[in-house]
Amino acid sequence: MNNSNNPQQPNEAVPVHEQPGMSPFSMATVENVQARARRRWRQPRATSTFFDYTSGRYSWLLPGWVVEERRMPSSRLYRYYYDPSGRLYNTKYEVVHVWAQNGIILIED
Repeated sequence: MNNSNNPQQPNEAVPVHEQPGMSPFSMATVENVQARARRRWRQPRATSTFFDYTSGRYSWLLPGWVVEERRMPSSRLYRYYYDPSGRLYNTKYEVVHVWAQNGIILIED
C-alpha cells in the first residue's frame, strides 16, 4: 500500500511509530490494525508505538502478533495487543487465554 499520495486525515492527531527491525509479518499486522480502526482516539501530544516479538520485553509474542503502547501526556501508558488479523486484546492474559484455546501454551523463562 502506497501512502505517499494520501494526505494525513484530520482525525489522525497522534503520531504512530513502529519499532525498528519489526518482522514483515508484524508490519502487515500493524497495517491491518490501522485499516480496522473504527475510531481514532484523540489526545494531544500522545504517542503510539508498535512492538513485536523482536523487542526484548515482548519476546513472548508469536510472530505476527503486536502490542501497541499508547503514552498519554500525563505519562499514563496503555497497552493493546493485536493478532495478525488486527483483532484487539486488552491484556496479556486475554492473549494467552486465546492461545490456550487454540492449543498454544506459553512457557516463559
